[in-house]
Amino acid sequence: MRCVLQWALGRRGAYGYACAAEWSAQRRLRWAIRREDRLAARSAHVEWFARLVHKARLNYLMGCASALPPTRSPEFLSSGTWTPQSGCGVELWGFFAGECSRERPFRWSAHCAGAYVPLPQGRFRIELAWEPTRTLAQRDVLRVEFDGRRIPAKHLSLSANCLTFEVTSTTQGWHSFAWTVVPYHAPIDRRLLGLPMNKIQWAVVSR
Repeated sequence: MRCVLQWALGRRGAYGYACAAEWSAQRRLRWAIRREDRLAARSAHVEWFARLVHKARLNYLMGCASALPPTRSPEFLSSGTWTPQSGCGVELWGFFAGECSRERPFRWSAHCAGAYVPLPQGRFRIELAWEPTRTLAQRDVLRVEFDGRRIPAKHLSLSANCLTFEVTSTTQGWHSFAWTVVPYHAPIDRRLLGLPMNKIQWAVVSR
């Protein structure tokens, strides 16, 4: 019945339903924690996590990620770096406008965001770096994808402010990678924030 209702309401309706379900699951988790009921809290946490991931996936489909990759002809470099000051041929989706902290420019991503990067063939190491405004723990990384395929957690190298992983480009062209993290709740800010990004870098490991 739930699936039929979501299809009937369309993609936006499905996303609205997912938001309500995630909010309800989060309330149940908070209530279980308040009651110090560990068994109920464990069950509620699993349900909330599943609802959160489902909502993030629908948000991904509704946003820029549902659009086609860029059509312009870029330079296919074996290495490159994106910063808020220099785009370096990278096409972002799920990012907010640029900001500055202590004279250091950065851009908040949404909790579900990503980029298109023009890559030649080869094995590449990709590094995402962000401001220490937010430190990321392993449990905060819900999903990382390359060209729509999930990268297993064991292949991710995570520090407090940097995420590194390796991918293989089998054909020269635009390739996408995306990440979903637990939203960061900033004071007096209702946006679903992800990471305060200051660098995306890639470099060839082997051809």
